Amino acid sequence: MTKKEIRKASKINMRHFLEIYFKFGDERTIEKLVRLSHFEIKELAREYDERLKKIPFEALTKDMLARGDVILVVDAFGHTAPYINPLRRIEKEFETTLGEAYVSHEVYEEVDEDDKHKGRQKTKHIES
Repeated sequence: MTKKEIRKASKINMRHFLEIYFKFGDERTIEKLVRLSHFEIKELAREYDERLKKIPFEALTKDMLARGDVILVVDAFGHTAPYINPLRRIEKEFETTLGEAYVSHEVYEEVDEDDKHKGRQKTKHIES
């Protein structure tokens, strides 16, 4: 994403992020936290055993924002940072697995010489 697209994208403030996604209920704690920078929040979260995960802007895509996988959060100084949504799990496409019914199998039968696939055809495996 370009800097212009990031500036135009919807963002939430640090108070909302901490209340909704990390369930900080104590008002005094939240008041202290919302005055901090992203770096200070990250250091403080380690002390509370919370994991605030950020991603670099270079890896940020419009799809991540649209799906809610990443949230743009503004700190007390007006700086924006992309945080991974702690309520969602991001899976890379190559890490997912298909069911056995959708995996292609090689078929070795008599093959016509003019067959352009020459023995390799997709078949749907149906379990009995």
